[in-house]
Amino acid sequence: MFENYVESYYSQTCVSSSYPVLEVDQSTDICVIGGGLAGLNTALGLAQRGKSVILIEANKIGWGASGRNGGFVSGGFNRDKDFLIRKIGHDNMMAMHKLDQDALNLVRERATNAEIDCQVVHGNIEGYLWDQSQTAPEELAKSNEEFDTNYDYWDSEKTQYHYKTKAYKGARFNPDAFHFHPLNYSLNIAKLAKDAGVQIYQDSPALKIKDKGAQVIVETPKGKITVNQIVLTCSGYIKNLYPKLSQATMPITTYVLVTEPLGDRLQETVTDLPYSVIDERISCDYWRPIPDGSTRILWGGRITAFPVAPHKVAEIMRKSMLRVYPHLADVKIETSWSGKMAYASHRMPMIGKINEQVWYNTGFGGHGMAATTMGGEVIARALAEGNEDYKLFQTFGLPYAGSFLGPVAAQAYYVMKYLQDEYKIWRG
Repeated sequence: MFENYVESYYSQTCVSSSYPVLEVDQSTDICVIGGGLAGLNTALGLAQRGKSVILIEANKIGWGASGRNGGFVSGGFNRDKDFLIRKIGHDNMMAMHKLDQDALNLVRERATNAEIDCQVVHGNIEGYLWDQSQTAPEELAKSNEEFDTNYDYWDSEKTQYHYKTKAYKGARFNPDAFHFHPLNYSLNIAKLAKDAGVQIYQDSPALKIKDKGAQVIVETPKGKITVNQIVLTCSGYIKNLYPKLSQATMPITTYVLVTEPLGDRLQETVTDLPYSVIDERISCDYWRPIPDGSTRILWGGRITAFPVAPHKVAEIMRKSMLRVYPHLADVKIETSWSGKMAYASHRMPMIGKINEQVWYNTGFGGHGMAATTMGGEVIARALAEGNEDYKLFQTFGLPYAGSFLGPVAAQAYYVMKYLQDEYKIWRG
């Protein structure tokens, strides 16, 4: 009934952990449903503010997207500032940006000081697949001034000196972004939450939620939990647990591979720079040298509304890698995997409440792992301190995701964006 971690580089190299199954009825202040980073950070934030919390996970802690993604951590949202200004106004956009930056700094602090080795490496490159030399320097300078970022523009000569490919026509360097081992980081946050007093149960799926006015009952296979409030943080794996949230959630699949050790050929791909790399497309590629001395690289990307069969993942992602680095054509793939992320049709995080008893913190697909910490802190402050920052996000609401037609529309959107990006690449 319960699933172990998907076979991946992360599951092969994670620290061991053990959390019990919920087997007796319990009561507490708040139950967090979902043991990924959104749920773990929510539970940790609540416990640090004096709340009694139980967290339940259907499989293993960090089993979903939190423990099998690319490992990139950076600030920002999946929507640009102009969209946000139109929707919520400039001051609220800046307030939202500050929440995001505070969360990024908190993730950096927790990862750097973690007792569990999270393989933290600072610095990210966004490779430009078409020439942006006429616009990027000014845009980056404006961002640095308005948002206190530290972006640096790299021209094509500098970019191609470090990254041995003609695919990148320039780049943006972000020293504030970083990458790490996301499953070990998730397990570290679980340890911090446990140490703060959170009761954590895995292999304990929520089967039914009964909203009984002032209290909520969460039923699991072997026990039930009676609480004052619940927080749903199930991401793309919510299924039909809570219809109002389930119907607003669109599961989107992404894909990752890890190569065999490259040895000296790693230097033919990238100089000694350890940074993570991403491109600027909607359905982007992202990759990084794995910082364990093995000379392997992790390559991820693609976005599909309909999952690719597991046995096809390696070959599909190999083709993406070879578009940038054709000299790696004979390199073997050690392992490959996929995972689901949750998107809303408005492409913003879903953070807020359905009523005073039922809260949600989900929909972080395309926003990165810092956003899950931001959501956790926002919800924790709301429930423990009465803070109303969640209203910034609740403005976007829980729009209907379209049932079975939602993935069709999403896939059509991604195909359209893919073709637009291909045209830009063709034009150079």
